[in-house]
Amino acid sequence: MLSDRVFGGRRRAPLVIAGCASALCSVAIAFTGPTTSGPWLAALALVFGFAGIGWNGVQHTLMAELAGPGAAATAVGLGLAVSSGGVMLGPPVFGWLVQMAGSYRGPWIALAATMAVGLALLALVRERRPLF
Repeated sequence: MLSDRVFGGRRRAPLVIAGCASALCSVAIAFTGPTTSGPWLAALALVFGFAGIGWNGVQHTLMAELAGPGAAATAVGLGLAVSSGGVMLGPPVFGWLVQMAGSYRGPWIALAATMAVGLALLALVRERRPLF
């Protein structure tokens, strides 16, 4: 709804918002601790969940639009395969990083840096002009 109605069919803008929000939430989580208030943690989880999960549909739509009708299914399938790989490998790698670092702070900041790299790659994507 955001990309279609608010951004006039542009897909990158909501992806940038979700990426920036996810990176900021990762940094915020890095600086939480035992004295962090419950309402702050709940708000952070709500925003992180919205930003960290809400980008999927927009990403798949962008991939399909960039690939065109003849290759949309292949592009989205490849995107899902890569995303699924991240979903499977990400948590054990994150846990390993926590063990190596001895705390959660560094791995959360590394996750934010990874999001920054993804945003830099997104900057290279050129959308087609919306037809409407």
